[in-house]
Amino acid sequence: MAQLTGETLRRYKLRVNFVGVDAYDTEENVTPYRKLIYLAYATQHVGDVRRGIETMFEKLYPEDGGRSVVRLRDSHMCDVSDDFLVSEVFDDSPEVFAAMDGLRTQTVDDGR
Repeated sequence: MAQLTGETLRRYKLRVNFVGVDAYDTEENVTPYRKLIYLAYATQHVGDVRRGIETMFEKLYPEDGGRSVVRLRDSHMCDVSDDFLVSEVFDDSPEVFAAMDGLRTQTVDDGR
């Protein structure tokens, strides 16, 4: 039987921002389509979290149809491999960008 440790039980409160797959630059002032909170365990793989976020999106926003989360990105908008653990990627910042098919990137005019 596997032994449970503090790290195994640690949960991350991830702030998920849904953006289009073409949104990459945080300097563009990208406006998320929707936002939600997702709780993930430190030892979960990012791929499992991605699928869980997709399921939660479908439950919370059924009117948006069956859009798929193509990949997750960290707070610097870097693509994250499904094979990484949550604790390896989201320790510095709980901000997550969920790149979805069918969303166009919306930007905010910063007045410059």
